[in-house]
Amino acid sequence: MDYALNDEQNMLVETSLALGGEFGPDYWREKDDGGEYPTEFFKAMGKHGFYSLGLPEEHGGTPAGITEIALAMEALCRGGAGGGTCTGLFVWDARSQYYQISRKCGSARRIYA
Repeated sequence: MDYALNDEQNMLVETSLALGGEFGPDYWREKDDGGEYPTEFFKAMGKHGFYSLGLPEEHGGTPAGITEIALAMEALCRGGAGGGTCTGLFVWDARSQYYQISRKCGSARRIYA
């Protein structure tokens, strides 16, 4: 069995590392000390397409499984963004998994709930 990452997975890891590096420990310390929400980080996550991971292409998503989500989360943390920031990505993955299940087993109304 081959466990090597494919080209798309490598690109995801590289993008995640770079994004994590843009928002390193100093950024988070400043936000924590000032009691501020990390708006810039979450906007950058959206700009780079992280919120579309796991959603079908026909709905503007990027097909990805739990492996790709885990790779992105790990690389964001390793890049410097920290573990707490990745919680949103994990929660988003749960939402996309709910979407997939609803799409297969439910109605259109439930999919967009």
